[in-house]
Amino acid sequence: MIRSFEIHNFKLFETLALDGLGAVTLVGGQHNVGATALLEAAFLFCDQLNPEMLLKPITWRGLQVIAGPESVFASCFYRYKTTRPIRLAAIDESGSRGLEIVLDPANTTRRIVFNAENKLPPGPSAGPQPAGPGAAAAPPSVEPALHLKYLQDNKVVNTADIVIKNGRLEMRFSSPPNKLPPTICLPARVPTNPKAEAERYGELEIMQQTDLVLDLVRTADPQIQSLSAIHMGGTGLIHADIGLGRKIPIPFLGDTVGRLLSLILAMSSAPHGMVLVDELANACPEALLPQVLRKLVAAADHFNCQVLATTRQMNLPSSVSTALAELRPTDFAYFHLDRTAEGSVVRRYSPHDVPTEASGREPAPRSS
Repeated sequence: MIRSFEIHNFKLFETLALDGLGAVTLVGGQHNVGATALLEAAFLFCDQLNPEMLLKPITWRGLQVIAGPESVFASCFYRYKTTRPIRLAAIDESGSRGLEIVLDPANTTRRIVFNAENKLPPGPSAGPQPAGPGAAAAPPSVEPALHLKYLQDNKVVNTADIVIKNGRLEMRFSSPPNKLPPTICLPARVPTNPKAEAERYGELEIMQQTDLVLDLVRTADPQIQSLSAIHMGGTGLIHADIGLGRKIPIPFLGDTVGRLLSLILAMSSAPHGMVLVDELANACPEALLPQVLRKLVAAADHFNCQVLATTRQMNLPSSVSTALAELRPTDFAYFHLDRTAEGSVVRRYSPHDVPTEASGREPAPRSS
């Protein structure tokens, strides 16, 4: 489990440090303070063997065509300062791990197009384009885009280049990398895959590990008696029994039930890994937050994964303090994120002193 995480020169953050992450960590703050960018940095670090690591978060924000007068990668760097490397670092049970990303100074990428599945289409969608209808097609080429360094305990243990070859991103390592635990991100704007979720729930049914799933969704709808993965017409969909004499597709039971189901199924699919959730309030109304947080901590322990989620709530419901009173600091942490003229600031709260409506105090940030 990641205990601390540092960000340097990534998007809004010149520097930011979070120390004391829990099995479930909630990051709160007003709009435009960088909570989503923090999740993107965590995804970038955890999915660091994927050549599309920098582009996926851009599409999660609703962009499918990335084009402009500068490199498409420039927006990932702090204030577009592409001469300064992005540096990410984390401390977990294995020690400290780091990732450094440098934009190749010769990179001329101007345009990349993604389809709905976040895949680069065939053809020369990146790099210089022919001048006009009569111009000859450019020959197949390989254009370096980014250089990466992987560090363990502050020593470089591997390097890689992300290159653009005929409009596609490829990753070329100096030596074969070690496999990393899975990372799953649930963006606020991107729908989940019902068929994949039905298959995952079916796997949990076979292993008789559905109790935690059912318990969480019942938080949102106590009428749910059971869940079933039903496959028809070449696709799959989870249905619920709510006592009507027939089973009901999960989407008919409301957004909260569906999002909570997606969240815990993601947790079950990320052993030893990380689940990133943007806007937890989309899956969890304020009144349900205390119960949901406790159940997420139990699920994180059961599935051996970690959850990092964002919320726009400044103060949590008063009942949160009571619900979290018996948790350890390693079970749950709340960070309040803010921006000042000097940069991003953050403050950590343990389960026993989270800022609530009843406490009557505004979160007091401190420099990171």
